[in-house]
Amino acid sequence: MLEDFWQARRPPLESTWNKNLQRWAVSAGINPYGLSVKSSRKTLESWLIASGVVESTVCLRQGHDSLTSMRHYQGLAFSDDELRDIKKQLIAWGFSL
Repeated sequence: MLEDFWQARRPPLESTWNKNLQRWAVSAGINPYGLSVKSSRKTLESWLIASGVVESTVCLRQGHDSLTSMRHYQGLAFSDDELRDIKKQLIAWGFSL
């Protein structure tokens, strides 16, 4: 497992990721204002919480030092269809729900 980890593609640098997100937003006709790496991080956290992953697991995975610091990701209103799609995507990424 560790060998696979070390061989895997590394995520892009934060600056590269930010530039890509901005570029993709413009291409999609979305206002890129405020879009950043943190947007992706917040999305993943909200998806994990909405999908029923234990709070402490999400907290540790994302590097929060307390549950309180990440509680603002809870309570987002996802429709049943959105939640189904979210869970499907998380499973495809290797999360166990």
